[in-house]
Amino acid sequence: MRHFYGFVFFLFLSVSLSADEINGVDKEKAAFRNLINGSETVFVRFTKSQKLKGSGKAFIEEGKIYYRSSPMLFKLEMPSETILIKEKTIERFLPKFNEKYLNTWDGRNPFFLYLDIPDGVIDVKKSSSNIMVLQVIRDNGTVEICYDKTRKNIKSIREENPVCLWQTTVEVFETDVVFEKGVFDLPGDGKTVDLRK
Repeated sequence: MRHFYGFVFFLFLSVSLSADEINGVDKEKAAFRNLINGSETVFVRFTKSQKLKGSGKAFIEEGKIYYRSSPMLFKLEMPSETILIKEKTIERFLPKFNEKYLNTWDGRNPFFLYLDIPDGVIDVKKSSSNIMVLQVIRDNGTVEICYDKTRKNIKSIREENPVCLWQTTVEVFETDVVFEKGVFDLPGDGKTVDLRK
């Protein structure tokens, strides 16, 4: 999966940040992570677009994230694939091939690999009473995160490199939602490939 997906950022500071701005980023990062860790469940509905530069082509997918803290269950649902993470296992279902792949999970909270404010040094492009826009500059492109300080959630993530532009827009972000029975089931009854050793 592309890196809406794995938010591991190597960061570069282009302008000096004041101590208040640095403390503000750390404060909001902690508030967001505390909200997720302190919620029994989290539901996110998002739209992800990918535009290839120079071609005019754009690909758009809608997705959903279901997260339960204890016992931990995480499900990412998109038309192209569904991923289910539980305890030490990750299951990836590809509807195009009606195949499910099993592998080992390292036990980290998967929510923060898909949606998070990165660690490190961040350029604060804009900060108001309720919105903070953060920019990360990397060797191969930039990442811009729009964060709602009032609601403690990420509103959008924009990632750009010389080839592509990805835009993830969060449409719905709800905590402590009562999920329907079976929401963490994987679809399909096709071939299962076990990649665990």
